Amino acid sequence: MSLGKKVFSAAAAMFLAGTAGAFYWRTLNPESESFIHKKILTPDSYKEITSAIRSRFSSKYWPELKAYRTERRRCHPDSAEYQTSVLNFQKTIKRMVEESTNEILKEFRVNKDVFEESVNFYDSDLELKEYGESLIKPINPVLPPTKLSMNDTNTILQYYSNNLKDKNSDIIDFDEYLVITSQIEDEIYRNYRIEIEEVTNAFEKYKDHLEDVVESMKMQTSSILASTDNSF
Repeated sequence: MSLGKKVFSAAAAMFLAGTAGAFYWRTLNPESESFIHKKILTPDSYKEITSAIRSRFSSKYWPELKAYRTERRRCHPDSAEYQTSVLNFQKTIKRMVEESTNEILKEFRVNKDVFEESVNFYDSDLELKEYGESLIKPINPVLPPTKLSMNDTNTILQYYSNNLKDKNSDIIDFDEYLVITSQIEDEIYRNYRIEIEEVTNAFEKYKDHLEDVVESMKMQTSSILASTDNSF
């Protein structure tokens, strides 16, 4: 998300926009070779607002996910209805992110254009970039201590990894990736009566011993996404 050459004004003035701190920065307009001034959130305000949006989104996401899984699992995994259910949930996620963003920006009295400029601006900051990228990543729910043993956790992770590897050649685009990973998650649920976030919770407990299998899964996923259009 390059915004061109970013140049801070030496005399940048600090001010408050509602409850959120902001400042002006200037960038070179490539069309006119002149500077244009834009307003963005301060780093602290950006962290606060993006964290609030993510928290609001998470509160909407988990109830919707539960209902979606129930609907999805009523369909045959190879049916058109199953695929439609998976893709429709992606639209639901987009709606929830948009709703959460608008709600929080209204509460903080921040203009949406200012927020979007801030997301673009901080995309080049190694520390702050993750705040923008995490907006669509729901915060994991607080789960009770896992009852899965390390061996069981390893077995399930290997099952996921092997199935993803077997179906790799079937994945031609990001939609197909979403459908296939949903099918694998449903197979795990049918076989082990456990949701994937519970497996993730167990992995956190045993990760010092299971890092290799998860690293393999990450590499598979990265390879798949690199070969598909994964724009959200």
